[in-house]
Amino acid sequence: MKRYTAIALLVAGLVLVWWTFGPKDQDPFASALAGADAEEAMALANAWKQEGKGVQSYVTPEAVVFRLSESREVKVPLPDDRMVVAVAPYVSFTHRCEVHFMSSCQGELAGEKVWIRVEDEGGRVVQEGEVTLLPNGFVELWLPRGQRYAFTARYGGLEARKTLTTFANSPTCVTDVPLKETPSDES
Repeated sequence: MKRYTAIALLVAGLVLVWWTFGPKDQDPFASALAGADAEEAMALANAWKQEGKGVQSYVTPEAVVFRLSESREVKVPLPDDRMVVAVAPYVSFTHRCEVHFMSSCQGELAGEKVWIRVEDEGGRVVQEGEVTLLPNGFVELWLPRGQRYAFTARYGGLEARKTLTTFANSPTCVTDVPLKETPSDES
């Protein structure tokens, strides 16, 4: 009996040592992020929110960040030439925000179809057409860095305009985009 107790204690000790000092990559969230690029990381963050996974995630001009625990953070760098700006047009309510938290930011028009147009400073159209806002009410725009953009959104006869920027200190969350009736051209 002593022999079995000694073996059990030895195994328990080895498990404790492995748990304490062993590889931390066994976390399923960290494993899913291994090798992911920034767009894939954003897609995972949005999916995990919808699935109620409880992983805190946000995006800065430099990286998509995941807080997997109090002491564990995973950063997926954004490309050098582009960054993401999440925009939530609204009719009735919004929230103040500058850093987009995929895990908690919620816009009013979740899943709605909105027509958008994004033009660079030279008037070149970067993106145009109807988009379906994500379940969090945002459209995520991947835009070249270091520029200003004219953003227009139309929804149900309402329109919003906003200047977006992609500089090192630019917000990744733009929520002050109220949709309003456009003045008629009749005189």
